[in-house]
Amino acid sequence: MAGVEELSDSAVKQLRSFAATHDRSAEPLAVEPYFQVEVAPGVTLFGRVDRIDTEHDGSLHLIDYKTGSHEDEVDARQLRLYAIMAEASLGKPVTRLSFWYLDDGKTWTAEFTDVERRSSRSELMAVIHEMEQASDFPATIGVHCGHCPYLHACAEREVIARRRETEGW
Repeated sequence: MAGVEELSDSAVKQLRSFAATHDRSAEPLAVEPYFQVEVAPGVTLFGRVDRIDTEHDGSLHLIDYKTGSHEDEVDARQLRLYAIMAEASLGKPVTRLSFWYLDDGKTWTAEFTDVERRSSRSELMAVIHEMEQASDFPATIGVHCGHCPYLHACAEREVIARRRETEGW
């Protein structure tokens, strides 16, 4: 586990890298705005994107800071959900999505097209439908169970007690 000094040094390095590679005079439209949007009857999507910039044409650019290094394969599903929420909340189209990696200074940016918008919304609705149809919710037993306020009523409490004893949590 990293010590405080090591984490501090890493943070300073990230800030220096950011300052050297990004326009520090930029004025974001929003920093860490909270969104809460009903995406289907009784289903609310909520979250907080790191930054939103306004493009020259008035559209929006969503940016998510990552403390790690650029990954080989980028999963932008989270950013696409933020885009759906931002568009519904702000009434402006999102046209770009970015991850800014603070460890190595690299960026990943993609256009958010109408095709991706429809695809993202369809994928979201399919997941919502799947969740609404679910009726079996098996327990995920782990260390978190040791402090659960519902442990006394849990069907798995004996299994949890045995694991807690043998694993020492």
